[in-house]
Amino acid sequence: MGAIHPNSNGKEQLSCVNYVGIRQDVYSRAILGISLEVGRKGESTEHIVDCLRSAILPKTDNEAIPEQFRKGWPMCGKPAQIIADAGAGYVSKAFTLLLSFLDVSRQTTQVRRPWKKPFIERFFRTLRTRFLQTMPGYMSSGRKTEELEPDQTLKRTATLTVNEFKNCLYHFIVNDYHHTPHKSLNGATPFDTWEKKAAYSGISFPEQAQVIRMLYPRLKVATLDPFKGVQYENLRFNCKELRDLYSKIKKRSDKNNPKVELLATHADMSHVAVVDPITQDLIHVKCVHPRVVAGMTLAETKSFNGTIPAGVTGPVVNYAGMTADSVERKKAKDAKAKRDRQKAKAAKNTNKPAKLDELHDLMELQLNDESSHKPYLGADVDDDNFTGFSKGLWDDEE
Repeated sequence: MGAIHPNSNGKEQLSCVNYVGIRQDVYSRAILGISLEVGRKGESTEHIVDCLRSAILPKTDNEAIPEQFRKGWPMCGKPAQIIADAGAGYVSKAFTLLLSFLDVSRQTTQVRRPWKKPFIERFFRTLRTRFLQTMPGYMSSGRKTEELEPDQTLKRTATLTVNEFKNCLYHFIVNDYHHTPHKSLNGATPFDTWEKKAAYSGISFPEQAQVIRMLYPRLKVATLDPFKGVQYENLRFNCKELRDLYSKIKKRSDKNNPKVELLATHADMSHVAVVDPITQDLIHVKCVHPRVVAGMTLAETKSFNGTIPAGVTGPVVNYAGMTADSVERKKAKDAKAKRDRQKAKAAKNTNKPAKLDELHDLMELQLNDESSHKPYLGADVDDDNFTGFSKGLWDDEE
């Protein structure tokens, strides 16, 4: 398990992809699953769990992956052990409890020690050299300052939308990397190596309860209100089934409202799951806030800036064809920005003589006004009070 950091930020373009999480099978070098983190400053538990879920479950049912890539990506299954560094998301309480529930052991390596995870780090190198460096708008975090233009920033360099980048990334993994001979596999491809090993040893899949826990990695205890439902992250969730549950578990002798277990994911705040303490069934409860829609993350609910557009599922031919429109769009955007800067600069220079003339007229007015230069002697003091006095008289007085 690992993550590559394009070192970027922004809105809809490539610069907003902060992390690309990767799950790799060490034996075959095949990629089991990926996950993209958008618009955050650090790895979240949801991002890591989403990547793990992508690796474990079959791709044929994963709607986040464009349909043209699902059939050619057979790699899946529950691992016996994962190897990851001590990043905040990997050692979080929610992720630790999930691994325990899945019966998956974990080996934690030191942060910033890439040699502790040689296989995934080698893939990241391949990803950078064979894919990322060919993408328009990509800026490596290791580039030297003198290699960049004065006004070249991450935001201005961004060219691709998130969905365009996803399409290219899926194409690289499924159609390129998996079918390229690997030196460490004695010339075999990751795809063929996986197929042979899977046919020999089989694939282990999680139970239904484990699948549900991967969908809702965060477990909280919430108070059930008969009218307002439950509250999580300053949002209310309520439905008829929840009100019926209150009537079923509330005891007359209890003065306080009952407590229930709540399952949630920050990747989709449009609903939560409440556990029925009697039957252990899950009740899916929608958020009652009118502006919270399906797929809206916790960060988006705080700003209500909308959601990321749905993925593009058009045919993929090659990277150049996929990004040509984006490059032209970026050129037009940069040209317009340059024209706007030139217009603003010209307007600023045009206003300078007028301001200088106004300052010159003000100075002339003050010089011609004698009253403005008369010294102030006080309200009750006049020049006649000093008649007969001279500098010498003041000097002789003791």
